[in-house]
Amino acid sequence: MTYAGSDVTLGFALKGNIRLDASTTPCMSASSDTTQEDDINEDELCILTDLHMSSDYNSNSDCQSLGAATLVTFLRREAARIDASLAAEEALQVVEYGCATGGSSLVPLGAIQDSISDRPLRATMNDLPMNDWATLSSTVEPALPEIDFAYAKTSMYNPVSAEATVHLAYSCYAQQWLSGGAPTTLPHGALWANQLARDNEQRKVWEEKSRNDWERFLTLRAKEVLPGGSMVLHIQSSMCDGSLSEGAAVTLQEAKCRMLRDAELTEDEAASIVIPEYAKSPVEILDPLYFGPNARFWSVEELEYVRIPCPFMEEFGERCNEPLIVDEIIEKQMRALHAFMDSSLEDCGCKKETIKAFWAHVRAIVDTNPSSLSVDIMGTFIVLRRRVAAVHD
Repeated sequence: MTYAGSDVTLGFALKGNIRLDASTTPCMSASSDTTQEDDINEDELCILTDLHMSSDYNSNSDCQSLGAATLVTFLRREAARIDASLAAEEALQVVEYGCATGGSSLVPLGAIQDSISDRPLRATMNDLPMNDWATLSSTVEPALPEIDFAYAKTSMYNPVSAEATVHLAYSCYAQQWLSGGAPTTLPHGALWANQLARDNEQRKVWEEKSRNDWERFLTLRAKEVLPGGSMVLHIQSSMCDGSLSEGAAVTLQEAKCRMLRDAELTEDEAASIVIPEYAKSPVEILDPLYFGPNARFWSVEELEYVRIPCPFMEEFGERCNEPLIVDEIIEKQMRALHAFMDSSLEDCGCKKETIKAFWAHVRAIVDTNPSSLSVDIMGTFIVLRRRVAAVHD
């Protein structure tokens, strides 16, 4: 399904794979040598959390790497377009939001570097202060020595760059994380609010928090990205009905419910064990880009909504006749889940023995069925263009 034009009317039913392309591509405007410091009041800065990926995240981020590889198609086009608009010798300024430990940054940054002329490339890597910055720098700097790296240790929901200094911004598998952690506890064994009914009151709080974060992100980036510049995002998404697509989410919820059943957790303890992510549907992503103040500053140039295949199940399919392959695939799946979930479980106040028991239940449920840990995640790939002139209401 294809839509033409930069303005998208919401109110259509989204089904299956969707692709949206804009028919116009405005040129990059000339950039100014002067910049301004962001004037957001310090009291308005979002609360920083201890959320971070584990130090072995690079070796357990197959899904993130697959998403980054898909993002490259969009990044190449935007990098080449912007490169053609810049003055000779002017540096291309790039920012990645939510870079983690850098394993999934190499392909996108390399693609940007390959898509531009012989000009300096400066990349600001942004993530929370508790990120493993030593692993990040030791990952990206030796692999991409011609790029001038800088590091912004703050939330992507805070100012990251000076105003009107960024040519190309991007993010992959990051925008689903909520600022300040989980806004409420969750009932019924849910780890994500998306596992609750749409009319559940706690879910509504998470939905509102996600919407506010997304609108704030767009507002901040509109200040930092130059008119004519681009923002290319891969946003981990829900199904169109707001539910989660991946089999792993069902298994993880079942493990939590079993702990409740076996009195290994009290109701209050179980309700506090949550992952501070909210997966937005395509409509929730597009809504502030059509209604409200952010629609004045951003045009939607492309959008693709797809189910991203589970890399573990694809590997299993290719090697299913090998001996011991089931245990090998399940071990990879378990390591990947540990890498992105353990810090959140610790932030919930879980004792080590509780976390250990949780993962033991997960492994027992999985048994010899790797499909019960599949991560065939819905993804929204969207290219936003910073309008050269704001559109007035």
